[in-house]
Amino acid sequence: QPSAQEYNLVGHLMMWEDRADESVELLAKAREPYPGDANLKITHALAHNANEDYQGAYDIFQRVEETAQREYLDSRFYFSYGAAAERTERIEEAAEKFKKSIDLTPEEAPQAAAMAYNYLGYMWLENDMNMDEAGEMIKKANELIPDSGAYIDSLAWYHFKKAEYPEALKLLLKATELLEAEDASDGVV
Repeated sequence: QPSAQEYNLVGHLMMWEDRADESVELLAKAREPYPGDANLKITHALAHNANEDYQGAYDIFQRVEETAQREYLDSRFYFSYGAAAERTERIEEAAEKFKKSIDLTPEEAPQAAAMAYNYLGYMWLENDMNMDEAGEMIKKANELIPDSGAYIDSLAWYHFKKAEYPEALKLLLKATELLEAEDASDGVV
């Protein structure tokens, strides 16, 4: 019988190899002999997210939050939980989870904080909510990671939504340039 840690590692490897569907199945079986293992539950939820089964991920994250010890409920947990909540159209709840992620992110992890700030701000923009606060969140992401094409694109979207078109265009051109340099493509930009 493999240990819970071994199941967890194999589940992560499967996701890394774009085999999230297999990871979901494996981790469901792994949870039978290890029903109380919070790491397995969280990895199972991440596999559901990777497999685009956001409701499945959300349900597991919700149970983990209710039952797990505080040590498992870190910034990464709340970021992933927030993403599942957003994908299942629970926007207010997603915002709460992203804020918890930000609050729990250590100062020495600016990339993690920037991701949560950007996701929260962009989600609000997409839903025409809290426009000024959304802009502040996205600006904070850009302060933490100044030359990210994705974060500059979000800032451009904020200016576009505020009808500040010259600034939006300037930022979109910069985002395009940065994304090309990062060898990343973004059809939306």
